[in-house]
Amino acid sequence: MKADVTFEYMLDLCVDKTTYDVFDIALPSNFVLTSVEIDGKSSSLSHFCSCRIYLDGESVYDGPLGRDGFKMQIESLIPSYSLRITTDCGGLSEWVSDVEPCELRVHGYFCVKGEPKFNTAFAEVWE
Repeated sequence: MKADVTFEYMLDLCVDKTTYDVFDIALPSNFVLTSVEIDGKSSSLSHFCSCRIYLDGESVYDGPLGRDGFKMQIESLIPSYSLRITTDCGGLSEWVSDVEPCELRVHGYFCVKGEPKFNTAFAEVWE
């Protein structure tokens, strides 16, 4: 049995010459990641920024955020144990000191061990 979940976070956009880890979480072993969505609509300058997404230390995306953001589907059913995102808006450092954050949604499901147990006495009433 599985339980679908969506976690929502705010993803800071780094306006500096250096790239920073702005999001880094450990994922539970019974959690299967299905997609990572970055919603850039709340950030007026997100299209000038880029990000890099790492799963278990391996880079899986390195590119622009875009004006509206993007959604990255994960096709593997192998559990991931860490999700790390870095952002880079260094090209804006001469004009602005900060940029509004983007919304980040992490979609997936928890694997629940065992099957649900139903009340058999209730079912027997209807036989």
